[in-house]
Amino acid sequence: MASYLQRLDGGVRTPSALSDELRNDLWAHDGQGRATIAPLGRTFVERLRLLDLDKLIVFQKKLVRRALHPQLQLRGRRYRPIVALDATLLLLRGDFEGQGKFWDHVPKRAIGGYKLYIIIAVESKLPLGFILRTVEEGQDDPQSEAQFLDRLLAQARELLGVDHLGFILFDKDFWKGDEEEKLITAAVLYKSVKKAIAAVPRANWIRAQRNERCADTQLTLANGCTVRLIVWKKLGRVVVRNKNGKPKRDKRGRILTRLGPVHYCYLTNLSADEWGPRQVIALYGKRWGVEDFIEEIKNQYHLGRFPGKDLKLVKVHLIPTLILFILVEQFKQLAAQWLGRAEYARMELCRFSRQFLQTPKALLEWIKAAPKNYSPRRRQRRDQSFLKSPPAFGLSPP
Repeated sequence: MASYLQRLDGGVRTPSALSDELRNDLWAHDGQGRATIAPLGRTFVERLRLLDLDKLIVFQKKLVRRALHPQLQLRGRRYRPIVALDATLLLLRGDFEGQGKFWDHVPKRAIGGYKLYIIIAVESKLPLGFILRTVEEGQDDPQSEAQFLDRLLAQARELLGVDHLGFILFDKDFWKGDEEEKLITAAVLYKSVKKAIAAVPRANWIRAQRNERCADTQLTLANGCTVRLIVWKKLGRVVVRNKNGKPKRDKRGRILTRLGPVHYCYLTNLSADEWGPRQVIALYGKRWGVEDFIEEIKNQYHLGRFPGKDLKLVKVHLIPTLILFILVEQFKQLAAQWLGRAEYARMELCRFSRQFLQTPKALLEWIKAAPKNYSPRRRQRRDQSFLKSPPAFGLSPP
């Protein structure tokens, strides 16, 4: 592998050097002081530098409009797509242009990299727009997350050709209480939220299920905006805390818990006449589509593996990655329609490549003719791996 990659990049001459390059630690510099990373060749990187970023963005928007056109045309002008917004951190190893320090709540530490804000259509899982937060663009100043929400909403409205989006599903950090959009977010148990929950009369708690109650009340924010507060109370395990608010621990160091009411709160400005508490909670549950999208595009489409340290290369790398995701999603839809099996449209890239792209055509035609509820057994013996397709041996679908 080292001898093969040596033809593409002169910086790789030994297996150890190749290992360092793949870990994104060492860099191969050209005559102009620019840096590239193996195993990408210099010719490919130079072609990426020649691409026009604005034209790539226009092309990505056209692909999204083309993919969403049947839905918009079928449901009419009153159709308002449900969109979701979230942010993810792209970890960097090396001195990248425009990278900054951001707090990662998972390991609970600050990491160096970029922060990517992205908005997608929940039903079709297509990216409508994104913002890369960098230092070079003057975005290193502390800003509210709602400002990035405004920019992404403007991009989505322009792309879809609507004045107001129907329902914006997003995380708690993006809440700003704007009456112009239909907003839903998970409410943190701040003091104001706790007071509003404590002020709910006992008669207003409606029984939803066994040991579950639901209340629909109102909350006035600091800016004077009154929003709807939906509280779902369940019986669960609650952490036992001392007077200082710290969790108590036993002799083994484990946190003590007890049975008590657990509150799940949701803030929204959807009217109670049109949307009940269950419907609002179900709408917020669709926000997890953006979580699955981010996980898939980072792990299977290698979103965070950039070909170089230049900020232009980073942005150019993001757009073709999103374009590739859109094209693959459309191709999976075509494959699912051809086979008559909806599960092919919901497969991830790795599984879809094994089940469809690497499968012989004869076997695909046999699967198409087979009953939909039929699932062939997997062969476990290696000596039977030569079997390419059942029709080749005179077999027919059951």
